[in-house]
Amino acid sequence: MSWIFLALGSHVFWAGENILTKYSVDKKIKNPYVFLILFTLLEGVIFIIWPFINFTLPPLPVIGLLVLAGFLYFFGGFPYIKAMQSEEVTRVNILWGLIPVISLFFGYFFGERISGQESLALLILVFGTILASIHLGTGKWRFSRAFWLMLVACTAFSAYGVVMHQVFKTTPFLNAFILILFFDFLYSLIVLFFSKKWLKEFKETVGLIDWKFGLVLFLTVFTALGGGILNQLALSLQQASLVFALEGFQIIFVFVITVLLTVFLPKILQEKFDKKNLLFKLLALVFIVVGIVILNV
Repeated sequence: MSWIFLALGSHVFWAGENILTKYSVDKKIKNPYVFLILFTLLEGVIFIIWPFINFTLPPLPVIGLLVLAGFLYFFGGFPYIKAMQSEEVTRVNILWGLIPVISLFFGYFFGERISGQESLALLILVFGTILASIHLGTGKWRFSRAFWLMLVACTAFSAYGVVMHQVFKTTPFLNAFILILFFDFLYSLIVLFFSKKWLKEFKETVGLIDWKFGLVLFLTVFTALGGGILNQLALSLQQASLVFALEGFQIIFVFVITVLLTVFLPKILQEKFDKKNLLFKLLALVFIVVGIVILNV
């Protein structure tokens, strides 16, 4: 059952990354896409381990899968980072509950099947996710602005997880991990090359980074890499739908941290917790956690 602890650890790291990312795109960088590119390029620091591992190129079909997985992971970040800028971090985080559902759908094409118990869990997860995406206003409700963005992001990340689970069946973990980061690094450079506007904003952003925000960026990259390493290790041991089904712990962790920051450090991060919408968030958390428990019993 070691994959469970790896998956839980990845979600703890990613919860920290979610909070730091929200702070960055709210307080420091106006263009969230520029932040994503900068963040992806900084992840390239992991390449320093390349000479110290027994790296070998996998077969061409596996490289093709890694190119696809890197594409899904990188470009899936665009709707996610936009959702982070336009919506509360707790509501965005709850919408990650879509991933295990979509992962099971993609996994079907690789021969993965679900039981009746897993089907029940998925229905509960979907209901909780929809509940989380609803905004209550004065006499009316609407879907969260982040819902459709996160639907696209979750679809991309779910497909990425399923592809990586297949890759790890034949490829050593470190080889696949390094190649995924390499392709993401390459995609970032390609985007900057073809977008003069973003390249200009990227240069301006880099020029404005002081030591305080530099520390925030370092912690963001550290938590993202830590979560990525643990997540891919878990994917090497278990199918994506079950690995991602533990999103509920990340949701709870982000929710608790956000409440504490809102109360004690509102200048860093502040969310609106009116009674009606707070109730919907809590109900969504309950349904998602119940669904995850059923899925993993």
